[in-house]
Amino acid sequence: MFKTIRNSLVVVLIFLLISSTNVFALPLSHGWPDPLSTQIVGDRLVMSSPTTGTFHYKLFGVHGIDITSEVPASDLTVDARISTDGWENGGGRAAASLDPLTGTCTLTYNFSEADKYIKIFLTPRYCSGDSKTLIIGNSDADSLKRVDGIHFLSDSLTKTGPNTATFKYQIINFINDITQEIPASEIEAFSSIDSSVDLDPSTGTGIITFNTSETNQLIRTTLRDKRTGITAVLNTLGLDPVPDPVQTTTSSAISAESTTESTTDSAISVNSADESTTGSAITADSTTESTTDSAISVNSTPDPVQSTTASAIYRISFVSGDLTKTGTDTATFQYKILDHNYMDITKAVPATDLNVTALTSTTKAAVSLDPSTGIGTITYDFSKSDPQILVSLRHEKGIGVSALLNLASSESDNTIGSNTDDLKIAQISFIPTDMITFKSYAQLQYQILNKEGTDITSKVSASQLVLSSSVNSMISLQPKDRTCTITYNLNDSDKTIIVSITDKETGVKTALNIGNMPADLK
Repeated sequence: MFKTIRNSLVVVLIFLLISSTNVFALPLSHGWPDPLSTQIVGDRLVMSSPTTGTFHYKLFGVHGIDITSEVPASDLTVDARISTDGWENGGGRAAASLDPLTGTCTLTYNFSEADKYIKIFLTPRYCSGDSKTLIIGNSDADSLKRVDGIHFLSDSLTKTGPNTATFKYQIINFINDITQEIPASEIEAFSSIDSSVDLDPSTGTGIITFNTSETNQLIRTTLRDKRTGITAVLNTLGLDPVPDPVQTTTSSAISAESTTESTTDSAISVNSADESTTGSAITADSTTESTTDSAISVNSTPDPVQSTTASAIYRISFVSGDLTKTGTDTATFQYKILDHNYMDITKAVPATDLNVTALTSTTKAAVSLDPSTGIGTITYDFSKSDPQILVSLRHEKGIGVSALLNLASSESDNTIGSNTDDLKIAQISFIPTDMITFKSYAQLQYQILNKEGTDITSKVSASQLVLSSSVNSMISLQPKDRTCTITYNLNDSDKTIIVSITDKETGVKTALNIGNMPADLK
């Protein structure tokens, strides 16, 4: 009997030890933050070889802060299995390796042509994970040619003949250059003046043939992907290449100290890789007034932050379509720079890497940038009648944005144009503003012009326009403020959002790809 009691005590003791280990034991402090949610980014496994594919992931901490790079690979478990129909996951298992610094997971497996899908389960040690079925890249060739961005690599048009000029462009699929793989027939190319535009994908070169000799003016060149609507716009003044940097001042004595290369007189860069529009002259900016050569050089204060490579930059945008007047001769605007994961890297891109211009109806104004706050300051005599200023902001490698920014005041909003303006819509365009954050809405600004190029946004009733998006959402317009607000359902996360506005009367339309929804972080 004593032996039986002793055996029972041993069993109870073992049970208590097991229970204590599994239930009451707490993990030791490991020195890095614990993620609260997990997201597998994208919808496909991008193949770099027949045996290797990659996808991206994100880990979020308190308040939705991205902490992907802070969580070591040893704290993550990846289970990746081939799926024949996208539902079951009983196929072969791929080996996984993680790179937290880039948020990349590399899978190694002997993929065959019959392998269409792979189910991914990504689980951190101390929180719930994420699972997703990805399309295997080599089984869906079209997905590898999806245009995610178009970039101009030239900041001017290079004259190559009496009536011809060229520019360089690049087409991006997530982070890969697919310029040579996209036929010219799939890209709509046109210019704001009478001309024809031909593309050579093999060299990434565009050739403009002008049918007019009047080329000493603002020229807007537009490239648009016919399938996705992704658009890029290049604005130049005349055809000549960008000359060497100059240091000049105008007779009005508005000077600008130049501690770095100033932006030149002959060209303003424009590149809106995510702006999507249609029509014969659809751009984020619109002006027909050329600038004079008596330009003010743009100042650009050196920034001590280490330079960020252009490959990390996905989008440059204006936070608002308005300028904020801060003095009789100064006004400010806000800008934002995002990487491929839609994270704000504005502070990491020094002003020395950015070319910025501000064009009034008659001259250039001095501009300075402060990356630490994402604020640009324009110095100009704002007592002159210039309700709008064309501001162009471009990284030295070509990615950028250009838009007509309005001098913010309640009077100017109501006085742009006259009561006799032609209200027939000729152009609708989005002015890129704040991108998606971890909220359930995004706000954009839009602009409507008539055939004379007059801004008639505030005079066009919202009921005259058809609003739509590629996801379940509510969209509203405020013509007076030129704002478009989209509220979406977080349960539809990780879907690309394309917002469009169409005029019921003329059919003129614009669309903008504002990226993917964030994960539900509630």
